[in-house]
Amino acid sequence: MAQTGIPFSIYAVNIDESSLDSERPQDMVLRLSILKARAALKIFPKAFCIGADTVAVFGGHIFGKPHDAWEAKQMISTLSGQSHIVLTGLCVVDGVNNRQESAFEQSTVIFRKLNSQEIDIYIASGQWQGKAGGYAIQDDDSLIESIQGSRSNVIGLPLELLEEKLKNLGYYG
Repeated sequence: MAQTGIPFSIYAVNIDESSLDSERPQDMVLRLSILKARAALKIFPKAFCIGADTVAVFGGHIFGKPHDAWEAKQMISTLSGQSHIVLTGLCVVDGVNNRQESAFEQSTVIFRKLNSQEIDIYIASGQWQGKAGGYAIQDDDSLIESIQGSRSNVIGLPLELLEEKLKNLGYYG
């Protein structure tokens, strides 16, 4: 967000990030981003509030934030040498005019083939904590062979999409 030059504050909202039965990943990230933006709006009613939610999707399975190191290792091991999709739902709410813009961004990430020692070192670093898919390219992109699409989306906030939605709502910074 700092890359945009737009002044901002971060406020973590507490919502249930579980998927609903038969919910497609695109629908889930969009729904959660709207819930997050609307929850922040309750605290900051006259602001532009942004909500975002990111997941990795591989083989039809959603890889959210791992609960522990074991789960993170399973995710990284599964993604090793494979391509997967990263989806981020984004919602911007203009609290003054009660208008909302939302959409999702999709990128494809191709992981390098990792050996067990590389995976263990990454897990021991703790960089997987709180990160969809168990990895964070903003801290260390050594796991990644290539990205097709928005790099900022893979980080968790698709900046190009954010700027578009803000302009649609009349915010020009």
